[in-house]
Amino acid sequence: MLTVHAVRIHRGATVIDVLGSGQTFTVVRREPNLESAMLDGVLTANIQPEGLQVGDRLEVATSRTTSDPVLGGHVEQFAGLWNGVPIARAHLSMQWPATLPLRFRSAGTLPAVRPTRVGSLSRIELQQDDIKPLVLPKGAPARFQVGRVLEATDYAGWADLAALMVPLYRTAATLPATGPLQAEVARIPALSADPRVRAEAALALVQDRVRYVALAMGAGGLVPATAAETWARRYGDCKGKTALLVGLLAALDIPAEPVLVSTVYGDGLDQRLPMIGLFDHVLVRATVAGRPYFMDGTRTGDTALDRLTVPAYGWGLPVVPTGAALVRMMPPPLAAPADETIIRIDATGGLTLPAPVRIEQIFRGDLAQGARLGMSTLSGTARDNALRAYWKERYDFIDATTTTASFDPKTGEQRFVLDGKARMKWGDYGYETDGTGIGYKADFTRDPGPDAQAPFAVPYPYSNRVVETILLPPGFETLKAGVKSDVDRTIAGIAYRRVSTLTGNVFTIEKSERAVAPEFPFAEAAAAQSELRKLAEDAIYVRKPARYQSTSKEIDASLAVTPTTAEAFIDRAWTLQNAEQYTLALDDLNEAVRLDPKSAWALANRGSVKMMIRDASAAKDIDAAAVLDRQPGRASHAR
Repeated sequence: MLTVHAVRIHRGATVIDVLGSGQTFTVVRREPNLESAMLDGVLTANIQPEGLQVGDRLEVATSRTTSDPVLGGHVEQFAGLWNGVPIARAHLSMQWPATLPLRFRSAGTLPAVRPTRVGSLSRIELQQDDIKPLVLPKGAPARFQVGRVLEATDYAGWADLAALMVPLYRTAATLPATGPLQAEVARIPALSADPRVRAEAALALVQDRVRYVALAMGAGGLVPATAAETWARRYGDCKGKTALLVGLLAALDIPAEPVLVSTVYGDGLDQRLPMIGLFDHVLVRATVAGRPYFMDGTRTGDTALDRLTVPAYGWGLPVVPTGAALVRMMPPPLAAPADETIIRIDATGGLTLPAPVRIEQIFRGDLAQGARLGMSTLSGTARDNALRAYWKERYDFIDATTTTASFDPKTGEQRFVLDGKARMKWGDYGYETDGTGIGYKADFTRDPGPDAQAPFAVPYPYSNRVVETILLPPGFETLKAGVKSDVDRTIAGIAYRRVSTLTGNVFTIEKSERAVAPEFPFAEAAAAQSELRKLAEDAIYVRKPARYQSTSKEIDASLAVTPTTAEAFIDRAWTLQNAEQYTLALDDLNEAVRLDPKSAWALANRGSVKMMIRDASAAKDIDAAAVLDRQPGRASHAR
């Protein structure tokens, strides 16, 4: 309960009593996360003090009374959260019965506090002046982003906190002897005698047949709804879904217990004091056929135990009667890429022609589930338009013919496929391969401040892979894939690998990135920044042969269209010249000179063609080009 004792405006020596003048607060229940199916029941009190002016000082006096019977008389408090804005003076005073074994922990430049006893009460006082916002270390793991905080708790350890939750979940997970839920319990064993199949069926029931609605109002903030209530409602929050899943697994003789986790404070939780307020989520740890699995009832689509990984919550607290301790919750590096792209371009028809291309993008894990849910909201034309827009944004040089999207429930993979024609851009350096760059403009610098030498966080777990295969026209067989483009290094917690090969007319390049650790030391930051920036400068190209000859398909395509400008005639003549079709090339260059008599390119190229057919007038064209050419290299090349 929040009690407002006074709201006063101080203007020089004048004090204006806002509440005494008759103004009142407007109280509303906003539910800011309603669209995300989260109900917290929090009330917001708002007042706009009438007459408040720039330069006034506003005084607000409040007290907050809390009493949660679920905590069984235990107390905990976060205080001293003096972060974000400058504070001229901050004062904290706490007092409690001296018989209460309160413990404290200070963080973020706050000094350690020492309780003093006055009669039957103990108390602490903490005052600081001229407080500046902390400069938190950029890019550091979450445990370094907490800032100033004073923690107070009377829990002796994590086991005490877990023991408090045990009866709540034991009661909620008890299944009724009769009723609709028992029919489900009877159905699952009939599927298979394999405990893995039974566990998967129980998880699917909770995930896919009970929708998620967070209930954090009143006692619901800590007390789970019973399994029977959750099933009857067909909705529940993480607590209710956990109780239902634990109850189902128990009925199937599969050991399981709830595990409390934090989506915010997981990193560094082992350094904090035991407090129920640090946790905001709960899931299930089940032992199936001798192996532990973490199951989250609020997710969807976890159809196979083999694909379940340890969620990256940092630490979790098993809700067991005795001896509970934090367990590490950090998955190993991904064994398969979460995002894999396979590109195959058939350029055998010629470098200047649209090349048939197929691109497959495969998502796994959470990326697959997110993509599956997104696609499930689309159908028909809207689905096709969304897929085409998706591919166009990533590969704007491809004209899509067909696009498809499919989800495989057996593998948990979401697959997107694009078929189309690629307009390949063969520049002066060749063709730049797609999605094979490594590195970026890394910035691991930091401003001075507390924990300035903290490690850097890595996007973990994370892994992607790109494989591009290009079928090339004749003429590339004598080239070699440059070993200088190959990479096999671990930088800033990520293993980078790139290798390219050219076998006959088939060029293949593979690039992968894989996070191998959730963070890397500050001592490696400077070197890592330099290496990543240097790698980012290296684009990988497929080099065009110096004397590339146009294919018959390219020649046919060029002859099928009549040019209308001198430049277009010159381009077609170049194609014909490379294919040793000198007579046709000369016809085009004659037309180019007719359309633009002062074109140095047209004259120089015509001179070159005449030389190939031993025409004595070649020198005259080349000399004329030299007179007109602002870039002497053209005529010199012809000579």
